[in-house]
Amino acid sequence: MKSLLLLSLLAAVAVSAQDADKVTVADLNFAVTAPWKSIAPSSSMRKATLQYPVDGLEKPLEAIFYHFPGGDVPSNIERWKGQIQGADAPKVEEVTVGTTKVTFFHATGTYTDPFAGLGAQENYAMLGALIPVEGSGPVAIKLAGPKAAVDSIKEAFKKMVSSPFQK
Repeated sequence: MKSLLLLSLLAAVAVSAQDADKVTVADLNFAVTAPWKSIAPSSSMRKATLQYPVDGLEKPLEAIFYHFPGGDVPSNIERWKGQIQGADAPKVEEVTVGTTKVTFFHATGTYTDPFAGLGAQENYAMLGALIPVEGSGPVAIKLAGPKAAVDSIKEAFKKMVSSPFQK
C-alpha cells in the first residue's frame, strides 16, 4: 500500500515538473529550458513571460508573449519597426519550422516602447517572432534590451520560439 502511494506521489510530481517546463499560448507549447525561467505575466495583455539572465545585466531580459484575436504579421512588423530607430535596417526573416512559417524580427538602435514608460533607450536591440494562428491573430513574442545582451541570446530565443514545432 505504501509503495502504491509513493508511486502515485512520484507520478504526480513528474507531471507537475513537466508542466513547469513549458508555457502554453494559443495551444502552442513552448519549452522552458534553463536558463529560461517562466514568471507570472505583469498584465492581462501578456499571455506569458519568460526571463533569461545575462551576465552584466542587473535584471534578466524578458520575452513577452502576446496573442490577440485580430491583427496580422505585416501590421505587427510595422509596429515593431516604429519602436526602434537606428542605422541598421531591421532584419525580417520567414523560416519554416516543421510545417509552420515563423517570422523572425531583429533590429538595433534607439528603442522606445510606448507601454514601458522608460523613454528612448539607446544602443538597444529587439528580437521578435510571429507565429500564425488559424482563425485569430498571430502569437507575438517580443524581447528587447541592451544590444550586446540581446545579441548574445539570439540563438536561444530562436530555439525557444521554434520549440512547439520540434519533434
